[in-house]
Amino acid sequence: MAKTPNRAAWTQAVGYSRVSTRKQARGGISLEQQAAAIPTYCTQHGLTLLQVHQDAGISGKRAANRPGLQAALEQVQHVCGTLVVPSVSRFGRNALEVLTMTERLLQAGCRVAFMKEGVDTATPAGRFMLQVLASFAELEREGDRERVQEAMDYCRESGFKLGGRTPYGYRAVPGGTRKDGRPRWKLEQDPAEQDVLQRVLALRAAGHGYHAIQQTLAADGVRGRTGKPLNIKVIWDLVQRHQQTLEVAR
Repeated sequence: MAKTPNRAAWTQAVGYSRVSTRKQARGGISLEQQAAAIPTYCTQHGLTLLQVHQDAGISGKRAANRPGLQAALEQVQHVCGTLVVPSVSRFGRNALEVLTMTERLLQAGCRVAFMKEGVDTATPAGRFMLQVLASFAELEREGDRERVQEAMDYCRESGFKLGGRTPYGYRAVPGGTRKDGRPRWKLEQDPAEQDVLQRVLALRAAGHGYHAIQQTLAADGVRGRTGKPLNIKVIWDLVQRHQQTLEVAR
């Protein structure tokens, strides 16, 4: 029987991040970048971050072999709080393992928030989405990633929006209709946001860290779509998307 959730305790958060040696070698998301994003997420969502646990250079295939994860699970259950993870793939690459660990936390009265996917297990819809995303993560690990990525790349190269939030630097414009009559959207560059993007890339190329870039832009009055200064997560996403585009072009 699940423990009755203590929603007041949910405001206490424990972070967890992981990166494998192979991922680092391929220029993946570093622990430093993940660690910078977690406090920002907690601040934006009214959470008090107690600690961030990390596993460096460890595969995500087996949870039992990740001491950082085990420490995070233990701490978040102790306070019945919220476990904040950068993405489902950082939590685990096996769908059964991801769902088992999540259920373990739900039974303890905790909740889990996945930053990248925007999934929060506090809601039935969030728990359903987690099942779908965990399955996709497993398919990706088993070798379907290339096939899925090729299809997505084709759509992006054709200028079509794949759903979700419109990426910074672009705006969605009508692009015809689908076979079922639903509208199709395409992306086109937003000149003002592209100027900010180029400035972010220039500062990063000059050796500035993400915190320094965020502070510089805020001091110069640069604002995001909500009218607030750009946060570190948005800036990090801009840099990563640019690097991925360069890799595809090689």
